[in-house]
Amino acid sequence: MHRPGQNSTRTRTPPSHTGKLGVVEEGALADLLLVDGNPLENIKLIENPASDFVVIMKDGKVCKNLLAPRAP
Repeated sequence: MHRPGQNSTRTRTPPSHTGKLGVVEEGALADLLLVDGNPLENIKLIENPASDFVVIMKDGKVCKNLLAPRAP
């Protein structure tokens, strides 16, 4: 049971997933957030995902990527 002030981590593995968890490599299932800066030094970097999250990856699929080259 989660209590206030406690950190909690939940991991779920989709039944069809056969790749590794907990690693960042090809074939692994990943949820990642990439921000432009260090959120340990500036927690405000996570206040506004629309502008501050540079890359969002959910279940190994890129949902947002501002680092990708743009077509002319």
